[in-house]
Amino acid sequence: MMFEYFPTNYPWSMATVMAVNAGGVISEIDEVLSNLRDIAGTNDEKDNYVEEGTVLADYEHG
Repeated sequence: MMFEYFPTNYPWSMATVMAVNAGGVISEIDEVLSNLRDIAGTNDEKDNYVEEGTVLADYEHG
């Protein structure tokens, strides 16, 4: 069984697993992505995921 950070969105869960496997710090990933858990299965998911990904990039470089 795979770790599913987003139970209603397999691609997002897989991307999260890949980020952890690439050496990401799970607490930092969770800090940013936890805002998306409730909307992972909605129609606005793509735009929100990109927006939060930008927040994570800014967090890492700031």
